[in-house]
Amino acid sequence: MLDLIRANAQSWGVKIAFGIIILVFVFWGVGGLTGGPSTVILTVNGEPITIQEFQRKYEQLEQQVRAQYPDLDAAGLKAMQLKQQLPFRSPHYFHFLVLENLIMQEAKRVGIVVTPVELRKLIESFPAFHNAEGKFDPDAYVRVIKAQRNTPGNFEAELRNNMLMNKLRADVTAGAFVPEAEVRDLFRYE
Repeated sequence: MLDLIRANAQSWGVKIAFGIIILVFVFWGVGGLTGGPSTVILTVNGEPITIQEFQRKYEQLEQQVRAQYPDLDAAGLKAMQLKQQLPFRSPHYFHFLVLENLIMQEAKRVGIVVTPVELRKLIESFPAFHNAEGKFDPDAYVRVIKAQRNTPGNFEAELRNNMLMNKLRADVTAGAFVPEAEVRDLFRYE
């Protein structure tokens, strides 16, 4: 087959065939010129987890390290081998992604929500977003978020997800109240 193609390499038929193959790879095989759809690496109960989410988690880890070690330069960061601490093929990391996704799904299923007021109060409580008088400063908020190579939308979505997970954990781990009369009735029954 390849010998036939090589023998007729200068023919119009072979050139057209290769042109079609190239177009197919450019527009469909490689995700297209417009960025294409996100690459799904996992699906949890029908909800996809994309490579972009993985990349966002890696960037969060990098930001946490930079916050702990502000004098750390690019060479030092590379020497820490963060990618090996959060490897793409690690079953522990995939377990974390699946668990986080399941928690979010359960929070939505039971109707736990984070109101805009709750989110705003949390954001306004961060000292990094305050001005010299100690009041929330929207310009400082945007400046700090951009300095972390993030957007306010992504930052707020991550905060909302964390708040949802914390609310669900609090509900699950909260104690139950049993009236004294029910305890007596159960004691007498036993």
